[in-house]
Amino acid sequence: MSRSAYRLCRAEPADRVVPTRHGDPMLLSEFLITRIVEVAVHGLDIADALDREPWLTPRAEEVVLALVIGATYREHLRELGWDGPTGVREVTGRPAARTPA
Repeated sequence: MSRSAYRLCRAEPADRVVPTRHGDPMLLSEFLITRIVEVAVHGLDIADALDREPWLTPRAEEVVLALVIGATYREHLRELGWDGPTGVREVTGRPAARTPA
């Protein structure tokens, strides 16, 4: 399903506008970023609630952290000693992860 969605979205023009569920127009590319953020952040929430290792992909980390921090997010993570999931948790106001059982 993800490959099909990817292929369909790639076939759309760069200026494709879609309505959000609230009726606001948004570029498809920006809308897709909101979906990545939602899945990444709430996936961390679920992993933490289930005491599981996060299944956050490196690309999802990149999208979230670049959106919130900017292109230099890797430097900031290194300076702070954070891995990707910790960085995503911190920039989205989530508590530190519990250690999985």
